[in-house]
Amino acid sequence: ICVAASLQLAAAAPNFLTYECMAYDNPLRQALTTEPVGDSRHLVDGQAVVPQGPGLGVAIDWDVVARYRAT
Repeated sequence: ICVAASLQLAAAAPNFLTYECMAYDNPLRQALTTEPVGDSRHLVDGQAVVPQGPGLGVAIDWDVVARYRAT
């Protein structure tokens, strides 16, 4: 979710040149959204794709959130 927010901000900045993030497998990051962003499998020609959906462009998997929620 943080990667999606960062990509949205970066795409809006007219002088943005380089985006750097940890591109290793992260099962929780991959599970929290229905379409994961921010790892090397989601690059096109070496460039990160900015999510295009409403809000941050990602849909949260609320079943996964419920599974990890602390009560």
